[in-house]
Amino acid sequence: MTGWWRQNAVALGALALLVPALGATVVWNEWSQSSAGALDAPVVVEPGDDAPYGDALLGPAEAEFIDDPLAPPDAQVLRVRIAVEPGDPGFGCGEPVLRELDGAQREWLADTDELSTDWDPQFPGSCPSDATAPYTLDARWVLPLDATGPFAVDVVSFELAPENLRFVVEP
Repeated sequence: MTGWWRQNAVALGALALLVPALGATVVWNEWSQSSAGALDAPVVVEPGDDAPYGDALLGPAEAEFIDDPLAPPDAQVLRVRIAVEPGDPGFGCGEPVLRELDGAQREWLADTDELSTDWDPQFPGSCPSDATAPYTLDARWVLPLDATGPFAVDVVSFELAPENLRFVVEP
């Protein structure tokens, strides 16, 4: 070992320890951020069933294709209604996401606000957290004509995430 190596042995040893530690820290940080906010595997609710979600009881879910004058002519509108007993404190959720279970396995965001001309507070498109009485969640999606089902409707509460429910429906 020459003089330079001997003079810098401590620094080189520290470098040999710190570089892998830095790499491991960066990998761990990126990995933990990539899974942050990810949902757990959904609790699947079969047709005709209901399920507890926090203090609320959701279900059963019903689906049907409906005529809507605001829908494009080359599309169809799927309406899904899910009974909600909000419990105490009130249960809140965003608009559900629709997923195709077979075929291309596409997914759609709800178009309830753009489609509904018959809004009724007893049939909101999302779950209002201040509701205390039972109501029916009424969500609508514009789908291509080749989407026939079966479908899954994913309901996620911001307070209960990463837990979530998936209702299986077939119009």
